[in-house]
Amino acid sequence: ALEDAIKKQPDMVITDWKMPGISGIELCRMLRNTSITKHIYMIMLTGRETDDELIQALDAGADDFVIKPFVPRVLDAKISSGERIIRFQQMVNRDRELIQKYAARLAAANKKLQTMAMTDVLTGLPNRRSAMKQLKHSVAEAQRYSEPLSCIMLDVDHFKSINDQYGHESGDHVLIELSSALKKTLRSYDLIGRMGGEEFLIICDRSTLQDTKQLAERLRAVIENLEIILDDGQCVQ
Repeated sequence: ALEDAIKKQPDMVITDWKMPGISGIELCRMLRNTSITKHIYMIMLTGRETDDELIQALDAGADDFVIKPFVPRVLDAKISSGERIIRFQQMVNRDRELIQKYAARLAAANKKLQTMAMTDVLTGLPNRRSAMKQLKHSVAEAQRYSEPLSCIMLDVDHFKSINDQYGHESGDHVLIELSSALKKTLRSYDLIGRMGGEEFLIICDRSTLQDTKQLAERLRAVIENLEIILDDGQCVQ
């Protein structure tokens, strides 16, 4: 019976109290303590009628019991009652799974919205709100641990002339390529955010002013030497 219950995982088991090998009480306990069978609805057939013995059966994991010799109609009624409980539990489980599925989707959607709210749509960099939030955190950490902190404000020269000469779509393309080049030049612990237009903020945690000046010069040189090919084949430098 134990092997069949584990293998087939039935919805309901009807067991006698006295059986060869193991008793119905032991069977109930084993099924209740096994993760794949603990859900089974169990009815105990017993010739024992004292309150203590019936309590023992319920404590072992039996959901219901029938006193022997039993009337078939009574057993049928007990089975029907158990089936109603099983159907209700299955419905609850389906509802729980559905709720968990929707909760997971909602959490993923919220995470996506949060990411979108903190990300610049064009460049994929942190936007102004995200950069200022990170700056506040970095200032607090620097003060707490007495560490250096430096920032770079970067404004690309003559960017307006690119929009005027080549159009705003080309200007967007230049900003995307520029952001990618800047990000590749930064160190792993630096954070760059787009503040708006062609303005960028770079937060350099644990960096002295001298270190950050050197980084700023590298970034300036990268921008100065950057060549961007537009969709129409024209080169912008």
